[in-house]
Amino acid sequence: MTVTWTPDEEATDAPTDAPTDAPTDAPTDAPAEDYYIVAGSGTVFGSNWDQKDESNMLAKNDDGTYSKDFTVDAAIADVQLKVVKNGSWSTSYGDATGNNVTFNLTGAGTFTVTFDPATEKVTVTGDIVEFPTEFTYDAAYAVGNGDADGDTYLNCISWDPGAEANKMTETSEDVWEYETKKGEYDPDELQVKFALGSWTHSFGLPEGGSFENGAEVDAIYNGQNIVIATEAGVTGTLTMKLDLSGFDFSTRTGAKMTVTWTPDEEATDAPTDAPTDAPTDAPTDAPTDAPTDAPTDAPTDAPTDAPTDAPTDAPTDTPTDAPTDAPTDAPTDAPTDAPTDAPTDAPEPICGDVDGDGNVNIFDASYIQKWLAGMDGYKVLTPAQEKAGDVDGDGKVTIVDATHIQRHIAGMYPLPYVAPPTEAPTEAPTAAPTEAPTEAPTAAPTEAPTEAPTEAPTEAPTEAPTAAPTEAPTEAPVETRIPNGYYLISSTQEWNVDNLAAADQLTESEDMYIIKTSMTVGTGYKVVEVKNDAIATWYPDGAGNEYVADENHGAVSRKTGSTTVCFRPTENANWAEFGGYMYVEPAIKTGSYYLTGDFTDTVTGRHFSWADDGAIDGNMEFKLVEDGLYKLEGVQLTSTSVFKIRNANKRLTQYNDWYPDGMDNDRSVYEDGIYTIYFRPAGDGSAEDGWEYIHYQGDGDGCTADGTPENPAANHGATRGGFMYKVVKTGDIA
Repeated sequence: MTVTWTPDEEATDAPTDAPTDAPTDAPTDAPAEDYYIVAGSGTVFGSNWDQKDESNMLAKNDDGTYSKDFTVDAAIADVQLKVVKNGSWSTSYGDATGNNVTFNLTGAGTFTVTFDPATEKVTVTGDIVEFPTEFTYDAAYAVGNGDADGDTYLNCISWDPGAEANKMTETSEDVWEYETKKGEYDPDELQVKFALGSWTHSFGLPEGGSFENGAEVDAIYNGQNIVIATEAGVTGTLTMKLDLSGFDFSTRTGAKMTVTWTPDEEATDAPTDAPTDAPTDAPTDAPTDAPTDAPTDAPTDAPTDAPTDAPTDAPTDTPTDAPTDAPTDAPTDAPTDAPTDAPTDAPEPICGDVDGDGNVNIFDASYIQKWLAGMDGYKVLTPAQEKAGDVDGDGKVTIVDATHIQRHIAGMYPLPYVAPPTEAPTEAPTAAPTEAPTEAPTAAPTEAPTEAPTEAPTEAPTEAPTAAPTEAPTEAPVETRIPNGYYLISSTQEWNVDNLAAADQLTESEDMYIIKTSMTVGTGYKVVEVKNDAIATWYPDGAGNEYVADENHGAVSRKTGSTTVCFRPTENANWAEFGGYMYVEPAIKTGSYYLTGDFTDTVTGRHFSWADDGAIDGNMEFKLVEDGLYKLEGVQLTSTSVFKIRNANKRLTQYNDWYPDGMDNDRSVYEDGIYTIYFRPAGDGSAEDGWEYIHYQGDGDGCTADGTPENPAANHGATRGGFMYKVVKTGDIA
């Protein structure tokens, strides 16, 4: 064959005539124009700090600036806003100090927000606009991640900037101090800030800053959370000090803060008897000459005067016998010098234990994801955290490491992760290729086949290929950062697909999708469909309609460290409280009773099994209807369903009681239907009106063919007593 390449010749002369025709087609791909959205106080802008709310988009003016008018019906104080570029918090603009633009609206009327991209300046104008010129406040408050199920930390109050229980004490003018205790059941990672009665004025760390124990540092106006990592289960005291005596409101600088964490020391055994006599006078001079012979008898009287001169020669012989008696008096003075060298070896971090609590669990994978997203409180990894987080040993911490941790938790393989070997196969494939070649061979075979074919072809080819492909494919297959699918996204991720991780993906389960995830009270959530690393669909679509996690549904359970979210891509009117497409199961509460086993939840349609963590979720909580009597309605049971009742303890790391305890004593029904279950934790043993008495430990008794208990009063009067339950059918399964 012959292949010839002929380059075009370059023109030697410029054209003498201008083109007579203008191009008929405009460029098809013009660069996308930047746009700007106002995000701020929900009382004014409809949505609360939503950087994607297009109803607050600024319009471009002829002079290159952008502006929009806003109208209010009444006076509003402490309005705050920023201007966000292209719907992402990665670029936003505030006042001259970089903080939120803060102002008051003195009454009903209209005001205008204007942004100049050339100067990056935001201005707010209007007759009703008033900018505060003085900094006034009533009190300072300690704010942080107190836990309603905790012991004492921050009085178990979560992120309330004006909680009276956490009001600080003014020890001198504009200097505030506060102290709180961390108990055994309080969070191990403490997060705190200072607030002045609302979120309008708060103080924390600078962007990327980290906690410095006991050091006075700059308190940054509207800064980041202060994160204190404590050892798991270790109790202690957190003291907080905010010094506003030098704060300059015009520059937002000059505030100082000191945060000190002091862990409780383990008690040691003190001596039972104090020394009776301390020496009254130390000798002033040592003897001048070393003794040549040891005395044969101990002196009977102590010398009355100390020698006056130090010895000139050291003793020539070491003593042959150790003293037989210990000193009777303790020294009166402590040593004057502390050790000069600190220990040189830090404990080796556990592979995968990124948060340093001594365990490898979902929180470690979540820690990496939050660090990669640059979320508040997760800006920096310590060297120990980097070493623990690099589970695949490639020298860096990435989303792949978080995935390895999740797979390790699921029991797929141990840590550290070791990639499987990539050796070439040692044997030739035994199967023939499944597709025929697209081109005919150019040369005839040199040897005849030694065996005749055993089967004739069933169909002859109808056409021979006319030509081989002349061009290779122009596009490579699309590589995605995360798999296509449904993901839970939140306002803390700035509603940005780039901040999503594989751990945010929902898992398909029968006719719905579910995810167990940590939810933060006050944070907004939606579900999105992601295709090729881009958001294809929002559930629900639009702005200001996200689900904001509350104490009843969004709180994190202590047992699983997560709340379960159910999702269907078709709108469900019964789920309108959560935006119509997802359902957030209620939080597990301390000391409550829950149904567990193998059955279906009629609220969500979700089926549970023993393998599904015993079906422990908030929908299965028994409600107290009167003293000692609990009720759970709307449980879908079939003749194959089995169930028990559990009582969750404070930490939810175990369960206080099973009803009944033991094995092979699950409860069941004989007819499919929707049931209400009544429960008395302390039963009196009677079996009247459909009630069944069961010994606390469980006796294994079942039911007779007609559904009545075989031995309703078994073990009645035993030391631990028993409980009672009654199952009543209320409807048929649709």
